[in-house]
Amino acid sequence: MQTISFTTAPELITWLCDQAKTVQAKYLLAHADDGVIWGRFEAENLRLSGDVFAQVKVDLRPNTLQQARLFGPNGEISLWRVENHPQGSFYWHTEEGKTADPSTLIKENYRLWGEAEEIKDGFSLMDEGQQGLLHALPIPLLPQQRATLTVYHCIEYPDDQATITHSRLVSIQSGEE
Repeated sequence: MQTISFTTAPELITWLCDQAKTVQAKYLLAHADDGVIWGRFEAENLRLSGDVFAQVKVDLRPNTLQQARLFGPNGEISLWRVENHPQGSFYWHTEEGKTADPSTLIKENYRLWGEAEEIKDGFSLMDEGQQGLLHALPIPLLPQQRATLTVYHCIEYPDDQATITHSRLVSIQSGEE
């Protein structure tokens, strides 16, 4: 775990883009005091869901950021706030079957709420329906299609008892995959 220092939104975004390169992260999932922020790393830039769909716009600011996860098939970097100071950690686990011991990984798919209502610039606006909750995923989906989030759970055996030591986000895709 390391302490990280940035005070402005541009510094935070630069740090996220720099870190994304180290694990070849494709996506960002961030939770802020005022909402959820999805993003996609494109070349040297970070494209946020609120830049595409104004109705889900939440600013990515250091003072409101609770946690962020940069992820892709090759690894994840996590960032979170502790007593108003950002801290981060790095989980490096290669693709399934390419770890030293693949039996220590459990792959799980979580269905995300909502169905695709509108697709624009490679993002899909998801509408939960009954509650009217919206979020915009950084992948294109067909209308009314759902999505899943793939997670690896890492298992260790301290004291001969299986324990999930941490979980990391791997990918986001259509629910049919």
